[in-house]
Amino acid sequence: MGFLMINFKKIILILLFAFFSIDSNAFFNLSMLSKNKSLSPQPRLISNSYYSDYNGPVYKSSAGMSISGFEISTSGVVNGDLLLIIASIDNGSDTLWPNPIASGFTQLYQKVYGNDGETFMISWKIANNEPVQYNGVYGPGIISGSAAITLLAISGANNSTPINATNFHYDVGVDTAPVVSTSTGVTTTVNNCTIIYASGVDWVNTPGSSVFTQPAGYSMITHLGDNGTDSWDWTSQQVSYLKKPTSGATGALSSIDSAGVSVGIGWSAVIAIAPP
Repeated sequence: MGFLMINFKKIILILLFAFFSIDSNAFFNLSMLSKNKSLSPQPRLISNSYYSDYNGPVYKSSAGMSISGFEISTSGVVNGDLLLIIASIDNGSDTLWPNPIASGFTQLYQKVYGNDGETFMISWKIANNEPVQYNGVYGPGIISGSAAITLLAISGANNSTPINATNFHYDVGVDTAPVVSTSTGVTTTVNNCTIIYASGVDWVNTPGSSVFTQPAGYSMITHLGDNGTDSWDWTSQQVSYLKKPTSGATGALSSIDSAGVSVGIGWSAVIAIAPP
């Protein structure tokens, strides 16, 4: 009987040890998953700027927004943030937005496209004692000057090589309703990147108001038209993000900008932000 009791106790101890070992491993794995998620850079909206006066009323985010120039508030920027400016304007040229758009910025892409004509531009920098605002004048190609601009700050990005991968695309052909902007996506080379997806529309009839749909699984950061709301005279844009815990391809991405019977054609930008 004593022999059986001793063996029974041993069995219980072995089972308890196995249980707590498994539980500890599970806890460790959950903790690591949570830690890995927190390693991904975190975007936040700093400001939107906008301007249009094409249909009579004047819409502008500040006095510095006009048919000839722009002004972007930097309130809320912290030193060390990765800053992204995503800008779109009716008509224009491949040199409409200044390069650099402000001191220290690196332009990733600028392109005029579309049947009616629109110029979109993306630039970045690491924040370092930024001024209270960025401002400048437009280059050649302005007609309406209807514009929408987003300034993002991204905390927790790699300060030496923050941009891991990019993909910029604009559609060609006929204008459609709704407008579906597409991208083949990017392939990241490190874990825990944050994917920024931006898109916009060159509208060919005016005015209108949009319903925005971001890519599946992405979280919306901002969306606006050149009236400062979802309404626009000529241009609109949206920005969203996804935290990607493992490296590899995002796959194809698409967003929708629906404005009833209004037709237009889209652009997209995908930027993978690397962690430290």
